[in-house]
Amino acid sequence: MRVSLVILLSCVWVSDQEHTDFVDADGDGYYSDAFSDGDDCDDSDAAVHPGASEACDGIDNDCDGMEDAVSCDQEGDTDTDTGTHEPVLSLLSASESSNQVNISFVASDEDDDIEGGSLDLTVGALSYSISIPDQLNSWSAGVGTVLLDFDDCDRGTSTTVTGTVLDSTGRSSGQGTDIFTPSGLSLRPSEGGDDETTAYDITDASGTLYICGNIASTSDEDWFIIDGDGLDDAYSTWSFSLTWTDTASDLDLYLMYWHNLWGWSEFASDIDHHAYQPATISYELRKAENAESYWDYYVYVAGYSGAATDYVLRVNAP
Repeated sequence: MRVSLVILLSCVWVSDQEHTDFVDADGDGYYSDAFSDGDDCDDSDAAVHPGASEACDGIDNDCDGMEDAVSCDQEGDTDTDTGTHEPVLSLLSASESSNQVNISFVASDEDDDIEGGSLDLTVGALSYSISIPDQLNSWSAGVGTVLLDFDDCDRGTSTTVTGTVLDSTGRSSGQGTDIFTPSGLSLRPSEGGDDETTAYDITDASGTLYICGNIASTSDEDWFIIDGDGLDDAYSTWSFSLTWTDTASDLDLYLMYWHNLWGWSEFASDIDHHAYQPATISYELRKAENAESYWDYYVYVAGYSGAATDYVLRVNAP
């Protein structure tokens, strides 16, 4: 009896396209997920494969079906944007610039949401809320400056500046503070005399002197004296500029001198009866020649019409 052994050989044809399923194109050890056995979602990038570290780059690095983690920092820095961090105000400083207050600050926020927030400031008795970045060039860990109007009547006195940063979600930083003293000297309303015999002496003024006063009525006057004996130079130019708060009121600004031989003489005056501001005078004052021939100069503010009003007289002295 003869037994025949028949061996059947079966061949499976694999296309070239399917064969790439077993080829790691980017060499990262993972096969393309274009085929049933692959799980590499980008076989052209060796940094992208299952188990890779997720980066905040808009790419699904670990092939888990999510481009970035929920807490990913969209700014691309090294912190984590969770939306729960409070901003940090690490620097607040104040200095004078062109008769204003220059505020500098450094702020940061791990959520990178300072832009759209604000810097809230208190300068003396004045308050400000400044949008970021509308009026300030600031950003996370950035620096910004802002010029603020400053009350001239606070010059020569120490002023505390406080600030707080609010991010765009309303979360607040801790408070930052700085203390600075604006240049110049300010005189207060009680320091102006009622007439030449009680005039306040401003002979030693240098730079800009800010005289802050109040005229209570049309019969009220504030007087200030510049003693010719105390002037440093034979001739020196002084200038005076007057502004007042109530524009419905009129004030007058006068500059006069007293000579021991000739008496009173109104040699310069700027009389404003129409509420034009500022009222200004600029004149060359003469130093007293000797004890027998001398000048005293008087500048005074007088009410002309209207109600009581505060004023600022700026004296620019040599």
